[in-house]
Amino acid sequence: MNAFPRYISATHSNCENIKFRQVLLENLNDEEKGEKHHPELWLRFGEGLGEERNRMLREEMLPQTKALVETFMNLSQASFEEGLGALYAYEQQVPRVAETKIRGLREFYGISDERSLEFFQVHLKADEYHSQAVADIVESLSPESQVKVERAAEEAAKALWNFLSGICEASPAMN
Repeated sequence: MNAFPRYISATHSNCENIKFRQVLLENLNDEEKGEKHHPELWLRFGEGLGEERNRMLREEMLPQTKALVETFMNLSQASFEEGLGALYAYEQQVPRVAETKIRGLREFYGISDERSLEFFQVHLKADEYHSQAVADIVESLSPESQVKVERAAEEAAKALWNFLSGICEASPAMN
């Protein structure tokens, strides 16, 4: 919940191009600015599911979650290109995931209040823009840099898949 803005920040700090840094800064501002910053919206979503805020903040991470955070942080700190690859691997899929989550939460769980769904509603549009902005940066890079981005995106995607498998394995409904 709190890690994603740090990936953007680390990638931003590795970037020498001011125009690219401005794109990343805008993304970071979207993540952390104001009272409705994205970690706060995630906590509100959890509360909409009936979870206590303090419990969510104290909850131990699954091993797959720790591995995901470490992978993304390592890529984000390694180089601008690798951080960009990790960000793209995540953000390019978020708008479609958010749309599916909203529909599923409404249809199958009866969750329809805006406070609980706002995290996903914000990401419907914001990450559509952010993923396109990152794609535009990638297209402007040299072929060698694009290869680094692609390799990092693949590594990040594998960590994301492993993370989701961990959630599935830990879910009482799946066991």
